[in-house]
Amino acid sequence: MITWSIDSIYVVLLLRTLVPYICLLLSSLVPPHIPVYDKRMGVIRVFLSWDVEWFLKIAGGGYSTEARLAFFPALPFLLREIGIKGVLALNVVLRIINAVLQIKLCQHLNRLAGEACTPQTIRKLHFLLIFSPIAVFETVPYTETLFGCLSTMFLLVYSSMTLCSKKAQVLGYVALVVMGILMGLVRNTAVFHAGYFMFGVIFLSRPIEELVLSVCYFLSVFLPLKRRLEQYYGMCIPLKNVSKIYANIQNKYWGVGFLNYWKITNLPRFLLALPSTFLCLSYMFTEGKKWIRGVYQERSAFPRSTSFKFAVATHAFVLTSIVIFLANVEILPRILLSSCPSILTHVPFNRSTVYMIVLISTLGAGLFGAFLPWT
Repeated sequence: MITWSIDSIYVVLLLRTLVPYICLLLSSLVPPHIPVYDKRMGVIRVFLSWDVEWFLKIAGGGYSTEARLAFFPALPFLLREIGIKGVLALNVVLRIINAVLQIKLCQHLNRLAGEACTPQTIRKLHFLLIFSPIAVFETVPYTETLFGCLSTMFLLVYSSMTLCSKKAQVLGYVALVVMGILMGLVRNTAVFHAGYFMFGVIFLSRPIEELVLSVCYFLSVFLPLKRRLEQYYGMCIPLKNVSKIYANIQNKYWGVGFLNYWKITNLPRFLLALPSTFLCLSYMFTEGKKWIRGVYQERSAFPRSTSFKFAVATHAFVLTSIVIFLANVEILPRILLSSCPSILTHVPFNRSTVYMIVLISTLGAGLFGAFLPWT
């Protein structure tokens, strides 16, 4: 174990804000792999790697129809309404809020599971919040931070509902559906948060309410998304079956699909995703063991003391499996860590891990600045 001496949350939040910008500015020294930057953007062009430039054009009116239908409209809308500098400033605020929420979520989940949230655990989380592997995407003009913040709020609200009164639970249900709608404007994986309600059907004592809520949540995310994609397919890609959400777009532009990405040429991309994959599998194994132990100790098939962490682990495992087998695998870190931020607490806090995390974060910023694949 190592000693991490920064306990002040204010220092952590300051470093969480500054470190990604320093990495991005250093990465600007690396020549872009595909030099498409608009030179007139000046220093801000550091933040324009990958499809950020396309979203800027979309927000300015080019490809506007495709933007509304093929992609999720939150980012083009924000870029159009508040501009690139506004989105950068918004991400700073959201990253600070998200850090505070993640600390509260860690303490809350440990309390529900009857586990102590030691000062060492909080210090570890402080370090991981500063040197997050997805810090680059939380900083640049993407909606990654917005999704992560909503996802953390979702987990906090849902996991707290068993402690609330009936009236507060009703308000919580409404808040969860609203958060689902907002997350659905950012990413299609918001649909999988409905799995937490299915967990409630099985593990909690309110199966009817949870079942109704899971259906309402799923429809609130799925129906607007399906409608946008149906319109897109009808306009650009004539298809008889429009039920494969986003798969045809990915297949056309990235050549993904079941095992389609499993090629020798894509091995470096799988290596980039390996730490996140190992973290997910380790977390699933650990929480699965706790769940099985709870079955024997409580003589119940659904031990409640470890249930919610096991639900988070299952959610993370499902997302990891989908990305590895169906999608472009390099997106796994941001998909996993923004949807299931609490799994970060499972990272062992030793010297080699610290070096690895700093290396991964720095490498990610360099790859992003060089216009090479990184999440």
